[in-house]
Amino acid sequence: MPISKDLIRLKKASLHPPPALDTGGDIIPWVLLEYKAYVADRRNDTTAVAESRCGREIQVSFFAARPPRVSYLCVFCRPAATEEHQDEEEENEFHMVAALCNDNDWLAIGRGRFILHVYNSKLKTWTATKVSVEDQHFQKYQDQGYFVHQNTRVLAVGGEDATIAFVDLWQGILLCDLAHVKDKPWLSYVPLPGTPSGSPLCDDACLTMDIALVNGHFKFVRHQLQWTNNCPTCTCCSHDIEDGWTAAIWTRPVSASSLLDDSWQLVCDMDSSGMDVKSTPDFELLPKLVANEPFQLLDVSHPTLISHSDDGTVCFMVKINRGDAEAWVIAVNTVNNTLQGVAEFDATRYTRTAFSYLHTRISKYLNNRAPGNSAY
Repeated sequence: MPISKDLIRLKKASLHPPPALDTGGDIIPWVLLEYKAYVADRRNDTTAVAESRCGREIQVSFFAARPPRVSYLCVFCRPAATEEHQDEEEENEFHMVAALCNDNDWLAIGRGRFILHVYNSKLKTWTATKVSVEDQHFQKYQDQGYFVHQNTRVLAVGGEDATIAFVDLWQGILLCDLAHVKDKPWLSYVPLPGTPSGSPLCDDACLTMDIALVNGHFKFVRHQLQWTNNCPTCTCCSHDIEDGWTAAIWTRPVSASSLLDDSWQLVCDMDSSGMDVKSTPDFELLPKLVANEPFQLLDVSHPTLISHSDDGTVCFMVKINRGDAEAWVIAVNTVNNTLQGVAEFDATRYTRTAFSYLHTRISKYLNNRAPGNSAY
């Protein structure tokens, strides 16, 4: 079935990527990668090319930037080159792709039963297996006979069991051992700590929560705006306004028993009102709506954990209003409550504050000589 041109709509901003930045030739261990790619014929040493089924050449290039600046991808399509080229996978190498979906059987919906789809590159086949939450976990965490789980994150835990974690940021983590799924089609469950702000029915979990794997531990952050009805700039406001924000981080070993609720340990619980912002000159990039109150009246959201570091670094998005195209990304050491860096971010392509970028270590494995800028 042909795709209607009416369904293919790109904002003009998607055709104009930011200028490439000079990274200085050093390896960047991690980056914030923008969720939406740009459409532009731009190349560098990371450029990869493949041929589509319809005979078109698809080109993808990665442009790295030092955090808190946001990196991005450029994609472009042209007629296929005459010379065929195909990368062969090493004989002993293979990869697996897994997706956890709800079982459409009406008797299974909300009962902790799912369909696990797995692709094995060595076999070049997909398999579908019915999996269920372990009985004792289901009995402990079910609510009036129902067990609700909607994936918002997927983490590759790895190890001998090829464990993968399917995360519902509103609820908890389902752990699945891909290496043994045929013999033991069971899912272990790990509830997430703290009380969420907002509702899964009307809010985006990514605006207030994030999870990452750090040195064999799950690390989880909950962020919450503070509100006040005392506007510092006028006396006519009748609605609540932003009055800073808080963030709490927990950690637990991946191997800990999922039935031990106290396996989560609170690492820090910070309040932006006490943050040291003077130690970084980038602080001047942020708007100051209230004197001496750097985050009052500002919308701060989208916490993003750094999965290679134990120093408590978390990135946040800052806007004056959620619908603004102008935004900033800040890096914060939540343990020491210090501002580490600030960078401008063009949010034109995002209607409101929403999932805009993700943390990735792809830059560690790519030779990127395209031009970046050091932030911290």
